[in-house]
Amino acid sequence: MLCIGQTTYLYGLTLTFCDLKNSRG
Repeated sequence: MLCIGQTTYLYGLTLTFCDLKNSRG
């Protein structure tokens, strides 16, 4: 979903969520 641009939303939760989704494929 949204990864780039929403990095300052939760300052960590978003990054982790994005990484997890990206790692899974």
